Amino acid sequence: MAVLQSGRVSGLLILIYLISMVILFALRAGRGKVPRLRRIPGLDAIDEAIGRAAEMGRPVFISHGIGNMTDATYGPQTIAGLGVLSYVAEKCAELGTRLYVPVRQLTIWPIAVELCETG
Repeated sequence: MAVLQSGRVSGLLILIYLISMVILFALRAGRGKVPRLRRIPGLDAIDEAIGRAAEMGRPVFISHGIGNMTDATYGPQTIAGLGVLSYVAEKCAELGTRLYVPVRQLTIWPIAVELCETG
């Protein structure tokens, strides 16, 4: 009986590598060496667009995506879109701007409503 099966050695090596990287970065973060994240220009433009809409008295229209959260293809995009929706709802509430959110999937409706009300 073999201790390591032939198809599982690479999986074990990858697991050991990932665990060591997590430990390494946790130790570095504990010493204050946090990696610098770059800003995404499209996300920075959200504030400018909401500000412009508030100045002109126009509403903000945002779509969270076209998929369901359980959909393999569009699920992650929808979850990320809901995160952006939360941020946009908060900024619209600060500036007093109307927010329109079309929802295609009924399972997303209560989540979108809750994010808009919380913002």
